[in-house]
Amino acid sequence: MLVTIKHLGNTPCPRCLVQKNEIHELGMKRDQNRRKRLARKDDQARKRNVETARKLLFEKGLRPGSKYISNILGANSLTPNRVCLHVPIGIVHC
Repeated sequence: MLVTIKHLGNTPCPRCLVQKNEIHELGMKRDQNRRKRLARKDDQARKRNVETARKLLFEKGLRPGSKYISNILGANSLTPNRVCLHVPIGIVHC
């Protein structure tokens, strides 16, 4: 669990959009309602932001902490990672 926390981000959890100032409410009813309402979704906008950041990193050579990367990923504390799904027959979907 500790590995997944982005300590310099606005939303330290990679799965929900809980703000740092709301961490003390984790597990409370208020927190559960917030998570239902604000759950991070794997939508096209998020995928587009991640791909744009990856292009800037790997094709343009920008550093991960650059203002351009931060402007794209910083609002929701995203990281420029793709998640691949490995299906049983060995096909990889990214």
